[in-house]
Amino acid sequence: MGGIPDIYLLLRGVRIIIETKEEGHSRELQRQLEGQLEKNLCDLGVGLEYPTDMVTGKFAPPTTKDIRRYLMKCSLTARCVAQGATGYRILFQETKVRSTELPELLARVADQAMPDADLEEAIERVREMIERFARNIASLPSSTGIAKAIMEELELGEE
Repeated sequence: MGGIPDIYLLLRGVRIIIETKEEGHSRELQRQLEGQLEKNLCDLGVGLEYPTDMVTGKFAPPTTKDIRRYLMKCSLTARCVAQGATGYRILFQETKVRSTELPELLARVADQAMPDADLEEAIERVREMIERFARNIASLPSSTGIAKAIMEELELGEE
């Protein structure tokens, strides 16, 4: 549990892990997603439950072609958890989704991955580090121009 992810992707700078389980294993899937977040392997964990008959139905064991065809027709049960300031937070759970809707769903949740408060805090930390760097470089001989350019750029970025 929580080992190598089924799918790992980077979308808009957000690290996303997608884990899959057969229907009826939602608790295990939730624990697996939380484990990936706790290990800081991702910013966003998406769990997909596929119908049991996909693996036990008429084409057992299924071929890649069988699975692809089946996934285009069936609905999956999706859940999504993200890193929060004090642990993880559920973005959605037990949501029916078709495989063709997954790209749009992932793009939407990637935008929600970092809460505004966390984003503001991250921006402020980066700003402080850059300002400290600019002050330190200004103390070096013949670096005043570089430090001034950095500070001016920071000030323009605040508009």
